[in-house]
Amino acid sequence: MDRNFRTEVQLVNESGQALELEKVSVDAVLYIQGRVRYRFCIGKTDIHGRVCATFEALEKLRLDNQSFAIMDYNTKIQDCDPHISFVVPPLSELQQRQAAMEKWFPEDAAKSGRIEESNNGKLRCAGVDIHVSEQANKASLVCVLT
Repeated sequence: MDRNFRTEVQLVNESGQALELEKVSVDAVLYIQGRVRYRFCIGKTDIHGRVCATFEALEKLRLDNQSFAIMDYNTKIQDCDPHISFVVPPLSELQQRQAAMEKWFPEDAAKSGRIEESNNGKLRCAGVDIHVSEQANKASLVCVLT
C-alpha cells in the first residue's frame, strides 16, 4: 500500500447525494494476496457524514494492536495489497465488539466509544472497494436509511 494513501469516505444515498449523518463507525478492510488481513475501525463520521483514512492512521492502529498481539499484527500496512474496502458494521456487530472489550480489556472499554451514541443502527450500507493510488482520494459508501 502506498505510504501517501489518504481517502475521504463519504456516506451517500442511492442517488449519490451526501448523507449528513454523524457518529457512524466505519471500518477499513486490508488484504494480503486477496485475503482479509486486517479490519480496523477508522473512526466515526463527522456531521457531514465523512471520515478520513490515512496510511499513518492505519499503521498506528496496527502498531497499537501489535503491542498485545505481536504475531497477529506483524504485517506492515505497506505490505498489504493496493486495494482497500470500507464498510459500515451493523449495530449488532458494534455491540459484540463492545462486549469483547469489556471482557478482555475493561480498562480500555470506556474509551472505545459509546454504542448508545452510534448511528450505525439507522442505516444499511453496501461496502465499497477502492484501489489505493494517489488518485483514489474519495470513496462513497452507498447507504439506505432504515
